[in-house]
Amino acid sequence: MAVLHESAAMESVCQTWAQQKGLDEACVNKLLELTPDMMATVMEGFSPKPGTMNASGLFMGYVRSIQQAQHGAKGKGKAPAPAMVTPELQGEVAQFVSQWGLDEECTNVLLEQRPQVPELASSRDELLEAFGNVKVQLESGIDEASAFFRLTKEWRSFRDYSQNPTGQQDLVFEHGFIGKLSRSMWRSKFQMMPEILQKDVAFPILTLGNNGTGTSMHQHEGTWLLLMTGLKAWWIADGTTRTRSFGQRDPCQNLGTSLNDLPEGFQFCVQKAGELVYFPDNSYHATCNMDTFVWGLGSQSSNADWPFFVKTASLGDISVIGKKLKKNSMRKTIRRAIYAAALQRALGFGHRAVADKLPS
Repeated sequence: MAVLHESAAMESVCQTWAQQKGLDEACVNKLLELTPDMMATVMEGFSPKPGTMNASGLFMGYVRSIQQAQHGAKGKGKAPAPAMVTPELQGEVAQFVSQWGLDEECTNVLLEQRPQVPELASSRDELLEAFGNVKVQLESGIDEASAFFRLTKEWRSFRDYSQNPTGQQDLVFEHGFIGKLSRSMWRSKFQMMPEILQKDVAFPILTLGNNGTGTSMHQHEGTWLLLMTGLKAWWIADGTTRTRSFGQRDPCQNLGTSLNDLPEGFQFCVQKAGELVYFPDNSYHATCNMDTFVWGLGSQSSNADWPFFVKTASLGDISVIGKKLKKNSMRKTIRRAIYAAALQRALGFGHRAVADKLPS
């Protein structure tokens, strides 16, 4: 009788807690299936933001993430691992799930991912301290006469450009490892990038601009850009869209344009620091830097068809490079041009150990 009484009391506690969190009956049953310790962990840690939609789906994914973490830790003879899903992350996931109408399975997948918070961002002051005296080549992102390409204008120190803006449409855009600032930034940030981005760097780029600078409407190969600091506005359309004259002068002038008044086929977004924007080949796009200091790293084109040896050198995988070199010493299958490309990539990303292994 005492056991039944205790069970009924526990069910009542779970029912009350679930009602406060906006959870359904399935969540109550799931909670009652847990061990007392795990139940306490869940009830203490689960804290969706007010107004969260699909809280029940979020709860199911949260429970699963804790179960998997504890199961994995016990399998290695360690103490139970803490839940990976913080209340802050729950709120972000809930907002994303609600926005895109995702189901419980998708919610579970999101919550099972281990958050990646690399120390990628650097403030203007940090960059000035490290690279303030580096000369950067300024380009005109907006040219009244020829709006579809940039014209080189002048060289200035990074410090002078950043601290003494002219009010003109001048920005820094360095392609590949030609510019000293681009080389330095890629070497310092590459290893901290998510692996999926490391593998997808074809032709690296660095873009940097003061408030109100930007690029007029143009097209080129597919590109992704990871924004490190500031805010950047984007207007993007499919390559077949008729742009007319939209964005061919100063795109920043269109910041007040209602979404309903954009030309047909165009989409608008504001990219925040830590977010990535991608568009496919030949997409029309224009940008406007909306903060005092805006910079990011990205890549143009695709490396999908590049030789495996070159891509491996880019990632700095010295063990795979060593095996490949040993095999090649007998078969001589790697051409000199591939060696040269691999060496350039290894040095560009700061993989000195890999570069030292490659024949000169």
